[in-house]
Amino acid sequence: NRKLYLMEVSPRAGGNRLAEILNYATDINIIEAETCKALELPITTIHEPNYKGHFAILVLHADHEGIFNGVYIDEEFRHKHIIDEEIRIAIGDRVSDFTGANAAIGSLFLRFDTREELDKSLHYQKEWLKIHLNP
Repeated sequence: NRKLYLMEVSPRAGGNRLAEILNYATDINIIEAETCKALELPITTIHEPNYKGHFAILVLHADHEGIFNGVYIDEEFRHKHIIDEEIRIAIGDRVSDFTGANAAIGSLFLRFDTREELDKSLHYQKEWLKIHLNP
């Protein structure tokens, strides 16, 4: 009918919670700034970034199908490096092996003092992180 329809409105600075971790890493609230921009309100939260370490988003997924029975994270690692944890499914939910973002179990926001520490932790993540599945 040649009319325009508004389908979605969402401030967005990237997927997989990228805007949220940037807030942790830089002290800049991009979500707030984008919301203010969309509403034509003053933007007061943008400034030069103040990086406070080395950050990563780890998207949690299973490497095979099964029934979700929890996530194990080494307590020392959790205390030292995890700044946010989101588990999107419940114990007893069926999960599939990773095929895309829709198969994610959740995500972790990680913070490290050095890039080397971040790289080593991601390389050896099977030592501190386990996804528990029942058949």
